[in-house]
Amino acid sequence: MEFGRARVSELKAQGRSTYAGSFQAVVNNLVDYHGEVLPTAEITSLFLKGYEAYLRKPYTQVRTN
Repeated sequence: MEFGRARVSELKAQGRSTYAGSFQAVVNNLVDYHGEVLPTAEITSLFLKGYEAYLRKPYTQVRTN
């Protein structure tokens, strides 16, 4: 997630805060679904199907940030 957070910072620095907000939402959802560390080797079609199912469920935010 380090890459995603770095990209969000870059976008904000470029004045692209709307896009940065969308990107931050994706990073937050991935962290909620999988945790802080997500090696690219683990991003498989099965992972993506599970992530999609997760995103389609009703969601209650528990993160405090």
